[in-house]
Amino acid sequence: MVGFSNELLGAKYRSAVQNATVRHPLRVKRAVASPPTVSPPPTGRARDEPARGEKCLLDGLGGRTSKSTQLLQIHLPEIDPETIMAVLRVFFAPLLVVQFFLFAGEALAQETAWMTRAVKFLSSDELEGRGLTTQGIGRAAVFLRDEFQAAGIDLSLGEKDGFQNFPFAAKSKLGADNRLELETTLTPEQDFTPLAMSGDGEFDLPLVFVGYGISAPDLEYDDYADVDVEGKAVVVLRHEPQQANPHSKFDGTENTRHAPLSTKVSNAYQHGAAAVIFCTDQFEIEKRAANAKKRLKAAIGQLDEARTSKESKEEIAKAKKRVKRWQGRAEGDHDELLAFSAGKSSMPREIAVVHCRRQAMDDLFAAAGQPFLSELETAIDDGPKPRSFELVGCRVRGNISIEREIVDLVNIVGVIPGKGPLAEETIVVGAHYDHLGRGESGSAAPDSKQIHNGADDNASGAVVLVEVARRLAQRERSSGRRIVFVAFSGEERGLLGSAHFVRNCPVPLESIVAMVNFDMVGRLRDNKLIASGFDTATQFEGWLDEINERHRFQLAKESGGFGPSDHATFYAKQIPVIHFFTGAHSDYHRPTDDFHLLNLEGMRRVSQFAVDWIAKLATVEGEIEYQQVDRPSKTAASKNPRPYFGSIPDFGSGGVGYAISGVAPGSPADDAGMQSGDAIVVLGEHKIGNLEDFDNALRKFEAGDKVPITFTRGEERIESEVVLDPPR
Repeated sequence: MVGFSNELLGAKYRSAVQNATVRHPLRVKRAVASPPTVSPPPTGRARDEPARGEKCLLDGLGGRTSKSTQLLQIHLPEIDPETIMAVLRVFFAPLLVVQFFLFAGEALAQETAWMTRAVKFLSSDELEGRGLTTQGIGRAAVFLRDEFQAAGIDLSLGEKDGFQNFPFAAKSKLGADNRLELETTLTPEQDFTPLAMSGDGEFDLPLVFVGYGISAPDLEYDDYADVDVEGKAVVVLRHEPQQANPHSKFDGTENTRHAPLSTKVSNAYQHGAAAVIFCTDQFEIEKRAANAKKRLKAAIGQLDEARTSKESKEEIAKAKKRVKRWQGRAEGDHDELLAFSAGKSSMPREIAVVHCRRQAMDDLFAAAGQPFLSELETAIDDGPKPRSFELVGCRVRGNISIEREIVDLVNIVGVIPGKGPLAEETIVVGAHYDHLGRGESGSAAPDSKQIHNGADDNASGAVVLVEVARRLAQRERSSGRRIVFVAFSGEERGLLGSAHFVRNCPVPLESIVAMVNFDMVGRLRDNKLIASGFDTATQFEGWLDEINERHRFQLAKESGGFGPSDHATFYAKQIPVIHFFTGAHSDYHRPTDDFHLLNLEGMRRVSQFAVDWIAKLATVEGEIEYQQVDRPSKTAASKNPRPYFGSIPDFGSGGVGYAISGVAPGSPADDAGMQSGDAIVVLGEHKIGNLEDFDNALRKFEAGDKVPITFTRGEERIESEVVLDPPR
């Protein structure tokens, strides 16, 4: 198993961060001197004897008995000790106040300095964007674990040293044995290439041509309408019909949602196909050829210009190389194979997926007495009208071998134990610490290979999490709920860490009465702090307002417990949640989300608010009352209208079908009897292998449709019906 194990984290990565680990200056326990003991005055003192305070005052006059002193002694009334102390308080209280504020100011400066150094470290280039396959994610994990420990947080809930491990299939590469045989045996990476979304294994299958592989009832077009592809290999053209026609019902010259490879594979899988063989469409090939000729013409012009302007020999040599490069491309057949990583999918299915050059397929079609692919493409585009058929007597044989790299990710788990009658109830406080590395899946700058440091997303939240833990650990309390702190990994790939945590919860899941999440809390602007989930418990709104009276934020309370962060995993388990967020910005998921753009003072204020909020949750007596919120979150809405189903994906599941981590109360999924842990395998007549399959199948129905559904629950297979709601 590749990746970082506990042993590696404890040794290799620990040594790597020894010099970088930031220690909080206030975490060194100091011995505090006890105040001096003041004895009561002796009871046997004579009435005329000066009290200690009176004697000191007289001694301050030098002990002389001059006339002035005598006059002073004569005219001063007797001063008792209480009066002396009152006088001292009047004179010295301002000094004590000044001293207090000086100490508080120093403590505040030290606190801010620690948070600054910590978030700067987590968002530095040396942590490589905290991508899931980088060494930097391991260094971040060790750093956070050590900071929890330094804060006095108990790490015994983790499997080892505070770590909770879980596997993740991070990378794939071609294995040694990849074969494909049509009329002849093809050469891998020259005539064909498997794609990363493919399943593994050997196959020997009959062949069916299905045009562009599109089923679009709303457009009255279905390449699968008149053919049976169950258990067969389908030959599929890339893209869509009528790409050059601006009036095409397939959105003119723009691609629709039917064009992506993953959508086509999903559609093939739903129709029962066992393999997909992609071929590049003729329109794409001609477009590449035209572009290569255009680039060649430009390169020749640059060479002529370099010669006539008497550029240096080096510049002329560079211009010649450009001409040669584009001349080679212009003279090629422009039917290049796709990259192995093309068309990423959330999870591979048990279906072979390859990209094949057209020449091999044309040879096969000719042997079967069928037109070439270019002729079939033209015939389809004339309608557009499907031209699907079975290639009678033809078969494809082969084997797909893909090696998948499994890395071991870790959540970091710590706890402040509960005390008293509330000790067995739990508050979970979390923030994810992973990010996108050099622009992994999810980057808003997909062509960039720069480090995505993720200062706001979510180094800010991870540092606030540790700071909140430190402050709460310092508080003395005689009673209170258990507080579990979790730094989640794998959030950017689909809430993987929180999904693993709730499935393998180190405390009884039913003991969790509330969850607090920090994600992107480093860009406080206009004093606005967003608290999502205020209505997921009946008391939350009033408590938020009460606490905000002290902190004076412009508190924006947003409805609903579902959203694109780890709190959604807990709300799916009917646990009240609050998600703190300081707002979106144009640097989201880009290499420009850097340290210098953070509002560090804002982070400190957010942590202070959160400490008071969590302390309230941990100590308030009585039940924290979960509240169902029917309104979907803004972030859950899709820009492509489709019927509403009401399921919450479980991205961490590795089983067959579309696994769910929960359902929205009162939703169609809820009414159909589904629950957390179920996996949908059939919707209507569509076979479901993962989330893409489900999404594509759902779009083929309308609100109000009553649709048969089959899902698994453990070893049990359950059949039900679902009535779909209007889009939300």
